[in-house]
Amino acid sequence: MTFRNRSEAGRQLARRLMHLADAKPVVLAVGCGGFPVAVEIAEVLGAELDVLGAAELMPLEGSEPSLGAVAEGGACVIEPRAAARLGLGPEQFEHLLARRRAEAEEHGASCRGGRPPTDLAGRIVIVAADGVDGGIAPRAVLSAARSARPEWLVLATPIADAKHLPALRAAVDELVVLDLPPEFIAVGYWYSQALRPSEGEIAAALGARGRPAPAGTFGPPPRASHSTLAVHGS
Repeated sequence: MTFRNRSEAGRQLARRLMHLADAKPVVLAVGCGGFPVAVEIAEVLGAELDVLGAAELMPLEGSEPSLGAVAEGGACVIEPRAAARLGLGPEQFEHLLARRRAEAEEHGASCRGGRPPTDLAGRIVIVAADGVDGGIAPRAVLSAARSARPEWLVLATPIADAKHLPALRAAVDELVVLDLPPEFIAVGYWYSQALRPSEGEIAAALGARGRPAPAGTFGPPPRASHSTLAVHGS
């Protein structure tokens, strides 16, 4: 399955999430790539829209997957032996984590135009990602969202690497995925138009807190949808 762009993927996901519309959920975007997906879900469901910042721990070799990620509020998911693979001692690794935490906070604040994140306590929260390959950044955002004590936590993503489903299922109350390709390639491969909005464009689109950006802001009108697969968690 290849999507025209992230907005089209978000519209398809929204149709799988209509059972949550009456609960007036919060849709939480994972990074700049997840924002166009989140916009469409929020518009269709009449939901509140927000962003939670995250920063990944990248290995020395760019072709290797991320070794971990941190999200706003300090939540982190770290792969075993990450420090050793980066060639860092314990103190150096802690300094790296501190820098990445600061980057996550800065990213989130920039995307929200300086506004604080939405209070998620007792809410239905849908975390929207544009894809899950290593699954690290979405899992860090999910951990941060879970620590805010939502009533129900959902991860919605158009595309995912099947080998990461067990970890994702364990992190959420509900998991919705449109496609699980047998051979996963980088997330951007699955979009014909791979452009993502900048932090400034996201801040402008969010506008006043709690007002979703208009549907279609980051993509052309919808075309005929693909057949879809929904995967629901515990």
